[in-house]
Amino acid sequence: MKKQQVLMPWGKHKGVPVSKLPDFYLKWVAENWRERTPLDVVIIKAADKEYRRRVEDGEFGEDNYSPIPSKFE
Repeated sequence: MKKQQVLMPWGKHKGVPVSKLPDFYLKWVAENWRERTPLDVVIIKAADKEYRRRVEDGEFGEDNYSPIPSKFE
């Protein structure tokens, strides 16, 4: 079974898979997106999962610097 990608629903990154978001925006989504709809929950979970994967794999921070402190550190 092929894994479905979560796409950003609007904004500058509309249609972009969460897994392809720039680091600074991925971190912002994981930390600041609000749960208003079931889709919001899906987006938050996908962003959190991808953020953790990048940090664990040592990939986070290669494309962008973010001054936002991480709640996962």
